[in-house]
Amino acid sequence: MKSFKDFSKYVVLIIGICFLFIKTSNGQIGWTNQSPFLPSFSIYDIYLFNEDTIIVIGTSGTIAKSNDGGNNWKTLESGTTSTLNAITFVDTNNGWIVGYDGTILKTNDGGNKWNPQISGTTTSLSYIHFIDENTGWALSTSAIIKTVNGGTTWEEQTMGSIGISGKYCTFINQDFGLIGGVFGMSRTINEGQDWTSVMSGALIVYDIYFLNDSVGWASGITGSSITYDVWGSVYISNPQSTFWGTEDGGETWNTIALTSTKKLKEIYFVNDTTGWLINEDYEIFSTIDGGNIWNFQTSGTTSDLYSIRFIDNNTGFIGGEKAH
Repeated sequence: MKSFKDFSKYVVLIIGICFLFIKTSNGQIGWTNQSPFLPSFSIYDIYLFNEDTIIVIGTSGTIAKSNDGGNNWKTLESGTTSTLNAITFVDTNNGWIVGYDGTILKTNDGGNKWNPQISGTTTSLSYIHFIDENTGWALSTSAIIKTVNGGTTWEEQTMGSIGISGKYCTFINQDFGLIGGVFGMSRTINEGQDWTSVMSGALIVYDIYFLNDSVGWASGITGSSITYDVWGSVYISNPQSTFWGTEDGGETWNTIALTSTKKLKEIYFVNDTTGWLINEDYEIFSTIDGGNIWNFQTSGTTSDLYSIRFIDNNTGFIGGEKAH
């Protein structure tokens, strides 16, 4: 699983760049805006090396890095104008970014320089996950691509038997992984060769977060039916914000409905009790009991929230839609 039990010293909320940079000293109320520093773009993902070193990515191929906890930022050359969706690192040097048009970028110097990799697809890639410097997976709505050589080559693993349109994937180890998306969630225990449905119906899973091999959480939305329009956009009737928890490695899930009708976009837990959720608008929820009870928190912004990351109980960042 990814409330504010000890969230009392230092929390920062970033909405886009130009940054709406907000700090709280008590974790419950009293958000303070700190100065914006960079040209405006929407932040879709954040990677925290530590309290000082942060990389954010987003629209127009933008990558920005801070080495002082977000007080100052430097834009980095990405070599693309495609929207960048997700970033991951396996150590302080080796990291990857994925985005629209099949974009994959790799760094081996901690994110200062990024080089393109050939994904073999022009489909938008929404998430990427590596378990070591060689083995990783990237996800589109219709397929997973896998590498065993650090991204030098990628091979497609079909999702045809899964019956879902992928939104998020995570691998806990070499064998065990999960995919969530439109119509449910599926699980593999053989490196993605075969998938078994563990959740299905009129629901969309937007994020999955595992603390260890057994304990994990997922967030999304449930409803009475799902439809697509002519442009492929997904609509869910009678929506209800929904959170799921598992203690058996994702074989079974417990469901908790929240008092919201918005899509729950991302989760982050720092231990088995303390975590946060953000939704598609500007709402934050927190828990101190592993997700059984969630408390609403005012973010102090009306921008959409997209990504949430924490260093510890005290220090965290949220990225979202650019300021208008």
